[in-house]
Amino acid sequence: SGTGQESEPAVSPDGKRIAFTAGTQDFDLLEIPLDGSPAKPLLATSRTEEWACWPPAANQYAYVTNAGGSVEIWLRSHPSGWARPVLSRSVEGVPGWSRIDNPRFSPDGQRMSYELFGTQHLIWISTIAGSRPVRLDSDSNDQHAASWSPDGNWVAYRRLSEGKWELAKAGLGGGRPVRLAPAGEASMAGSGMTDWSPSGEWIAYRQDDGLHVISPEGKQDRLLSKRRPTYFSFSKDGSVLHVLDRGANRKWQVIDLDVASGAERNAVEVAIPAEAAIRGFSPHPDGKSFAAGVGLAPRYDIWILEGFAQ
Repeated sequence: SGTGQESEPAVSPDGKRIAFTAGTQDFDLLEIPLDGSPAKPLLATSRTEEWACWPPAANQYAYVTNAGGSVEIWLRSHPSGWARPVLSRSVEGVPGWSRIDNPRFSPDGQRMSYELFGTQHLIWISTIAGSRPVRLDSDSNDQHAASWSPDGNWVAYRRLSEGKWELAKAGLGGGRPVRLAPAGEASMAGSGMTDWSPSGEWIAYRQDDGLHVISPEGKQDRLLSKRRPTYFSFSKDGSVLHVLDRGANRKWQVIDLDVASGAERNAVEVAIPAEAAIRGFSPHPDGKSFAAGVGLAPRYDIWILEGFAQ
């Protein structure tokens, strides 16, 4: 890790110069109230922090960071502040990765799912104690958007199977994944999240025509909203789906969708700059706020490197 993010090198025809871009987009963790009041820093350093994730007890949180020089998942105590890696480069049995997305705690807070991006895009499961990670699905090489069943025995996710995207679930006890529904290409834009209701009745997922809810057996599937947001999460009782989306003025807002009817109950502008990028959406267990990685618009410059040894 250097003083910035250097990328996209291009060697001049005579081989004596190298052009490259340099800059950064710094993401910090914010706790953002759902009533529109000002956001509070959860963790803000000169390193990148994103994809914050609350466990059920909310006495700790997990997040993705490059604080150790490479991208890892860390666990931090709240509010005492100690921190330690949950997934580090030293772990055995896992192919190398360049990016980590969507860490999610199991309902008991003892395990975590996450996506590793390398030559393949795979979902892995680890214990918080630091056990050797286990691959969720060995049949597909492209998987995203894991969410846990309320009993912690199943994970719903998206997978590429025989060249087509589908919504599936996999049991933690083994066995082949169960296909629930097709998932179109457009539904994979961004993170393409899923979320399993705490009541166990529905799995929310994004489809080409909007936001759907499907029963865990796949027998009922209905369009809840024509919105296609990147981030959404069920309320504690499962009756409402909180949706993070942009309004007509491009400002960030949280909209409550009634799961029974699909009606929008309210829309509250949250205290995030309109130009900000967001990575992660984890409602606090008390239902009053959510945590997210927030980054302002990046700035990159073009540099020329000369006089280097050939």
